[in-house]
Amino acid sequence: LDNYKEIKSSKIKNFITGRGCPYACSYCFNAGFRKIYFGQNYVRKRSVGNVIKEIKGVKDKYGIEIAILEDDTININKKWLLEFCKKFKALGIKFICIGIRADLVDENMVRSLKNSHCIGIVFGIESGNETVRREILNRYMSDKQLITCAKLFRKYRINYTTENILGIPTTSLEEDLDTLKLNVICKPMYSNAHIMQPYPSTSIFEFAVKKGLYKKHNFDDLNDFFIESKMQIENKYERENLQRLFSLAVHVPLINSHIRLLIRLPLRFFYDIIFNIYKVYIGVNWMPTKRSLQEYLSLFRRY
Repeated sequence: LDNYKEIKSSKIKNFITGRGCPYACSYCFNAGFRKIYFGQNYVRKRSVGNVIKEIKGVKDKYGIEIAILEDDTININKKWLLEFCKKFKALGIKFICIGIRADLVDENMVRSLKNSHCIGIVFGIESGNETVRREILNRYMSDKQLITCAKLFRKYRINYTTENILGIPTTSLEEDLDTLKLNVICKPMYSNAHIMQPYPSTSIFEFAVKKGLYKKHNFDDLNDFFIESKMQIENKYERENLQRLFSLAVHVPLINSHIRLLIRLPLRFFYDIIFNIYKVYIGVNWMPTKRSLQEYLSLFRRY
C-alpha cells in the first residue's frame, strides 16, 4: 500500500480483526462461503493483543489518528470487544467500527466504546419493513431493537451511520419509503442507501431469478449499487432517484415532505451532483482529522 501516495499519507487506516459472520442475510456472501467451507471454523477472531500490536505498529510508522475496523460483525463476541476497548484506549487515537449488529448492542458495550475513543459506528437497517427484513433479507431484528440501538449511540454521543437497501425484489416504492421513515426516527449522521444488486450465489439472486425479476445468465451487467437496478422492479426511476436523495431527506424536512414529487422529476443529473457533494461533506465530518488542501482535493476526486 506504500506504493499509493494517498493511502500512505492518510492519517486514517483500515484494519480487520476477524473473518466471517454466522448470520445468513440473503444479499451477503457469508452464507455461501460457509457452505463452501462447511465443517471448518468459518467465523474466527484474532486475539486482542495481536490486533493492538498491529495498530500500534502502523501508528508508530505513519502517525495515524483514526483506525477503522472493518469486520463483518465486530460485536459478535462481546467479551472480545470489551477487552479490545480497554486496551485500545492506551494507544491515544480514535477509531470507527464498521459492522455493528444492532440486536447485539447493549448500554455497557456502547459505554465501553465511548470510553475508548470510538467516534463512529455503522449498523444495518436495510429495510424499514419488519416483514421484508425477516422474510426476504433473513434479518431477524425488530424496529424496536434498531431504534434502541440508535438511541444508545445518540445518548453517548457516538456518531452513527445506517446501511439501507432499496429496490429489494418483490417490494414496492412504499416499502422503500418505510425505510426512509425508520431512518428519520433513528436520526443517523448519515443514511447510506444502496440499490439492491442480486450477486451470483447469494440467496437474493436465486429469489430474484425464481420470481422472474432477473435473468440468471446476465449477471455481468450488475452495476455499482449507487447507480441503478438491473432487476424488473416497480417505480424503478423513482426508486433510483430516492437513493440519491435518501440521506438528505432524512435530515431535511422540506425534502422529506416533498419526496414523492421530487423522485418523479427528471432531475437525475442534478441529484447525482447533490448526492456526491453531500457524501464528501459527511465523510470529512465523519472522520475528523487535519487534512491538507491536496487531501481535500483527493477526497473530491474519489467520491
